Amino acid sequence: KSESGMETAKALDRWWKSNASRLKWFLSVFLLIGFALACYAGVVQMRNATQKQEIQDAMQGGGWAPNIEAELGECKSEVDGLNERLQTQTNIHQESIGQIKSLQQAVDRTEHECQQKLEKVQKSPPKNKMEQKLSRVTEELKKQSREALATLYGENTKIIVDMQLSLGKISIQMAPSSLMPYTTKWFTDLVRRGYWDGCGFIRAAGHVLQANCNPKKSEKPEYPSIAFQEYSERYTHKIHTVGIAGFPGGPDWYINIVDNVRNHGPGGQDPVEANPCFGEVISGFDVVDLIKKQPHEPSGFNGIYSPVIIQKATIRTVPA
Repeated sequence: KSESGMETAKALDRWWKSNASRLKWFLSVFLLIGFALACYAGVVQMRNATQKQEIQDAMQGGGWAPNIEAELGECKSEVDGLNERLQTQTNIHQESIGQIKSLQQAVDRTEHECQQKLEKVQKSPPKNKMEQKLSRVTEELKKQSREALATLYGENTKIIVDMQLSLGKISIQMAPSSLMPYTTKWFTDLVRRGYWDGCGFIRAAGHVLQANCNPKKSEKPEYPSIAFQEYSERYTHKIHTVGIAGFPGGPDWYINIVDNVRNHGPGGQDPVEANPCFGEVISGFDVVDLIKKQPHEPSGFNGIYSPVIIQKATIRTVPA
């Protein structure tokens, strides 16, 4: 046993001698790391204490207040400026609306006066004087209508009426106000009033597709006619243009599905006058074809058995 114990002691002694330097190195590294962590913790604690003291000093001394007040002042100035701009734009908008209403009232008043003059002129001989007065009245109506269209829709713009039908959508570009101002205004005024909503195409003849407000069975719509048969040789009844039916015309209107320049121009259906031609279909030609194909009377008026309803008519403008 004593020999065994001595062998163990010798083995331990040999192990210590061979590993003593390594253990000392690990111990030194461990102590050095511990010292470094302790130093870092001390530095962090000192820095936090310093920052805390600086914050307290700044709050007690009001060091932050000037900066906050300055920023709040800038924000308030910016908000006040935006509110002022908003008020200015609101005033301009309200003033524009007032001008449009005033002009619309003036146009309506002039149209009423001109209508009365027309009725008076039509009863007044001789013929040459009557024609002179009639010409002056119609020219005044055109002038007033042209000014109203420029105010409502802007100058150098194209006025387009979009109609959502029960079979699809069609778009009609109005004639230039320089050529057909009165009829264009008459038709677009009815669009703005919602007059055409619920009306429909009721006739599919070989030359036209005619629309009126007979489908409005739930109400008794007014039947506003045009004051005179406006016409321009520079804007005629070519295929896909639109015209006003009747003498005096309105409110029925139609789409020309063939060239009707001769039939609906001067001397066509009336010895002297012509149907006003006031616009042209620019999209929805497939819908026009569908209307032509609707079941209708085989002869006579060619009335469509189930009218194609105009669900909604709206106005938009695009640059000329």
